[in-house]
Amino acid sequence: MKKNIIYICLIICLLLSGCGGYKGELYKDNNNNYKSSDVDDDGEIINKGNKEDISTNLEINQLEETNSYEEPFELKAYFIDVGNADCTLFLLPEGQTMLIDAGNNADGEDICTYLNKLGITKIDYLIGTHPHEDHIGGMDDIINNLEINGIYLPKIPDDKIPSTKTYEEVLTSVDNKNIFIINPFYKQLIYDMNDITIEFLSDTNEINSDNMNDYSLVVKVKYKDISFILQGDAEENIEEMLLSNNEADLINCTVLKIGHHGSSTSSSEKWLKTLSPQYAYIPCGKSNQYGHPHNEILKRLEKLNITYFRSDIDGTVVMSTNGKTINIDKNMTGNMPLGTPEWSETMIK
Repeated sequence: MKKNIIYICLIICLLLSGCGGYKGELYKDNNNNYKSSDVDDDGEIINKGNKEDISTNLEINQLEETNSYEEPFELKAYFIDVGNADCTLFLLPEGQTMLIDAGNNADGEDICTYLNKLGITKIDYLIGTHPHEDHIGGMDDIINNLEINGIYLPKIPDDKIPSTKTYEEVLTSVDNKNIFIINPFYKQLIYDMNDITIEFLSDTNEINSDNMNDYSLVVKVKYKDISFILQGDAEENIEEMLLSNNEADLINCTVLKIGHHGSSTSSSEKWLKTLSPQYAYIPCGKSNQYGHPHNEILKRLEKLNITYFRSDIDGTVVMSTNGKTINIDKNMTGNMPLGTPEWSETMIK
C-alpha cells in the first residue's frame, strides 16, 4: 500500500512539472488595431533598408533527416520558412514539442501539413511571442487541427490589447477548445528534464507600451552546452532591459533567432556582443517591402563573426544537437516559403 502511494505521488509530480504551474486568464479584445514599428502613423513603410546581399558562403554539416517524429533523435530546432513571418519548432528528446509563433494567416494550413509530415499531432508548448499577424496568423489553424497542451501569450494591458480579426480568430479557437491562456512570468521555467531547460527571459508584465513588439516573449532553450534564444520582435529598448535584468549566464547563447526580421530597430551591437552567438537565423521574405534584413544588421553580424542564415536564401533551417555539437541542414522545405501557392508538401526533404 505504501509503495502504491509513493508511486502515485511521483506521477503527480511529473505531471505538474510539465505544466509550468501557472495559468492566466483569457484576454479581453477591446482596443484599436496596432501598427508595426516599420510603419509610420500614416501607414507609410519606414526602415526599408538596402537589399544588397552580403551573405557569406558557408560550408554546413549535413545530416540525415528522419521523416517520423517517433524515430530517435537529439534536440532539434526547425526554423521554418514562412517568408517575412516567424515560426520555430522544437522537438525534445522525451517526445515533447514546442512551437514558437505560427507565421501569417496564409501559412496556417501549410504549417499543419508540415507538422503532419513530421508525425506531429500534439503541441505541448504553443507560444505566441506577441499578437502581430506575422507571428500568430496561423495559430488558429494549429489550435483547430492539433492537440494543444498549453498556450503562452504575453500579458498586455487591457487598454492596449489588439482588436484585429487575426487576434480574434486565435482567441475564438482557444475558447472553442477550452484552452487556458498562460501569461508567463519573468524567468518562468516551463521545462526542466534530462539536461534541457526552457525559460522565459522577458518581463512583459512590467511593460506598458503602444508598440506591440515591446511585449515580445523572449525564450531560452538550453541543452547542456548548446542554447537557443528567440526574441520575437523585441527591439533595442527591450534588449537593453533584458541585459540589465538577467545574469550573464542567462543572456548568452549558441544560436540566436534575430529580432524583428533583421530590422535595424533590433540586434544592437551590445546585445549581440553579450549574447555572443555562434549562429543566427533571420526570418525574412524574399524582396519584402520592409527591406529586411537591413544591411547594418548583416554587417554587424559579419563584424562579430556570427554565421547567419536567412529564410529568403536558406529556406527552412534545421539544427540538431546532442548538447555538445550542432549540425545544420538548409533548405528543408524546398525553395518556396510555406503559405505561397507554389509551395507543396512534396518539397519537404
